[in-house]
Amino acid sequence: MRLPLTIIAVAINIIVFTTLAAFLMTQINEQKIPMFSIFFFTVMELGIILNTILICTAR
Repeated sequence: MRLPLTIIAVAINIIVFTTLAAFLMTQINEQKIPMFSIFFFTVMELGIILNTILICTAR
């Protein structure tokens, strides 16, 4: 993958990851989120991390 596409993809993944993490932390602090949603957000964030790693290591 070309370098500009990699940079753009990693930037988008970082933005999505931080947004989801901030949303999840505020919901946990307010204790308005059920356990299934926490599991869903955790799986989604792990997927985004894996996606970032795969994009960075693509040739």
